[in-house]
Amino acid sequence: MRRQRSAPKRTATSKHITWQVRRETESWPREVCRSAATLLSGRTEIELLFLLVVNCGVWQPWWLDLDRPSRLFSPLRMRIALLGNVVLCLAAILFVLVTAAAPEVRGSAYDICAYELMSALWLAVALRLFPLFGVSLREDVVERRNRGALHAVNGALAGIALCFAASNMGEGPGPGAVLFCAALTSAAFFLLWFAADLAGSHWADAITIDRDRGAGLRLGCLLLSIGAALGSAVTGDWVSEEDTLRDFVLRSWPALPVLAVALLAERRMRRASRSGWQSWLAPAAYAGIALVSIAAERHMR
Repeated sequence: MRRQRSAPKRTATSKHITWQVRRETESWPREVCRSAATLLSGRTEIELLFLLVVNCGVWQPWWLDLDRPSRLFSPLRMRIALLGNVVLCLAAILFVLVTAAAPEVRGSAYDICAYELMSALWLAVALRLFPLFGVSLREDVVERRNRGALHAVNGALAGIALCFAASNMGEGPGPGAVLFCAALTSAAFFLLWFAADLAGSHWADAITIDRDRGAGLRLGCLLLSIGAALGSAVTGDWVSEEDTLRDFVLRSWPALPVLAVALLAERRMRRASRSGWQSWLAPAAYAGIALVSIAAERHMR
C-alpha cells in the first residue's frame, strides 16, 4: 500500500515575512475607508449635514461682517488675524478631541466631526455675545480698526475655546455631558467678565473710547487665563451633574487670583501708558499666575 506523502511545512522565509508586514501596513487605508463609509451613511449623514447647515447659517453674518467693509477702512491684516484666531481655536479643540477625549470618541470619525461642528457652533454663538460686554467685532475691530478690541476679542474667543475643549477631556455618557460642562464653564466665564467690568475696571470704555491698545491686550490675556482656569476645573471622567457642579465649585478657584491681581493693577497700569515690550509684562504676569494656580490646584486633587 502506498503511503500518501504529507505536505511539507512552510517555513517563515524572508519573502513570507515581507508579505505579512506589507499586508499589515496596508490595512490602515481600508480602516480609514471603512470609517469614511460609516460616516457618510444613513443616520450619521443626516446629523452631520444638519450641524453643517446650522454652522453655515450662524457663521454667515460673521463672515459678512469681515467682508463687507472696504479695505481702505479695514486693513486686510486685521481680518486675517481674526480669521486665523478662529482657525487656531478650532484646531486646538480638534487636537483635544483626537488626543484627550474618551476612547470611543477618538476611535470614531463621526464623533470627532460631530463634536468639532458643535464647537464651531459654540464659538459662533459666543462671538455674538461679546457686544453685550462692550466690545463689538464689527464696529470696533473691523470698522474702527481698534487693535485693542482685536486683542480683547481674540483673547475672549480663545478662552471660550479652552472651556469647550476641556469639556471633552475624559470619559462620559455622550454629548449631554460635554454640553453640560461647556455651558457651566462658559456661563462662569461671562459672569467673571461681567464682574470684572462691574468692579470698576471699565475695560470696555478704555478699549472702545480711549482706544487703549494695552488695555485690550491685558483684557484679552486675562480672559484667556480665566478660560484656562475654568476649563481645567471640568477635566476628568464624568460621574453625575451633582458631582460635576461640586467639583467645579471646588476646582475653579485658580480664576480668582488672576482676576484679583488684574483688578488691583488695572488702574495703575492705565495711568502709566507703556508701549513696546513693556506692554506685555502685565499679560505675561496674568498668564503666569494662572498657570501656577492651575498647577497647584491639580496637585491638590
